[in-house]
Parts: sequence; structure tokens; C-alpha cells
Amino acid sequence: IAMDKIIIAFIFTTLLISCNNPIVDLGDGYEYNSECHHIISDHFDIPPYIIEYKFDGNYIIVKQKPTHYYNGIYDYPKEFRKEKYSKGLNATYYWIIDKKDNIVYGPLSSLEFKTKCKDVNTALYFNTLDNE
Repeated sequence: IAMDKIIIAFIFTTLLISCNNPIVDLGDGYEYNSECHHIISDHFDIPPYIIEYKFDGNYIIVKQKPTHYYNGIYDYPKEFRKEKYSKGLNATYYWIIDKKDNIVYGPLSSLEFKTKCKDVNTALYFNTLDNE
């Protein structure tokens, strides 16, 4: 009887842990971490704070309000500098990730984002974009 209780407790604990998984698989090695509010991969990390994201088989689009200009735990490309967040930390920025070619566009303004979405021909979109 005691062994039955241990098995039931183990199954319950396993189910509870698996239901609270903060990682969302976005495909092609990209993941969204809902606890830290960032997108991670082997190729690039988009740091917090991710407000919204959408994805399909080819692209991920991201709406971000950054919390820092630079954070050493994220793998920024060499050309990434404070100037990339040109409107400051109170602005909203956008990103497009081409999952197949591992190309990251961003951070972008809403106007740059709209233009780049047309350029890469993605059907993904956000219902609202913050104004410039």
C-alpha cells in the first residue's frame, strides 16, 4: 500500500511539473521562455521583455520593450550596441527571425518592421503596432 502511494505521488508530481513548463517550442531550435520573457536559440537571444510573439514554419515576429541596453548573459552580435535601441528603453521594438536561414532583423521601429515584413513576405502580423 505504501508503494502505491509513492507511485501516485510520483505521477502527480511529474504531471504538475510538466504542466508548468515555461518553455514554448517555436520550431527550428528557437524557444520562448515565459518566465524570463525572452526568446533563445543556439544562434541568437532576444532579451527581455518580450510583450508578444507569433510564429509559423518560417518566421517568428517579436514585439519587445527592452529592460537593459546591454546584458552580458545574452549573446548579442558584435555590431549590437546601445544605438540599436535608439528610442530608449521606454519604446517598443520589433524583431523578425527567419528560422530557416537563422537571420535576425532587429531591433526595428514599427515602420522598419512593416517594411521588413513585406520584404521577407511573411503573413505574420500584430494587430496593433506602437506609433513612431
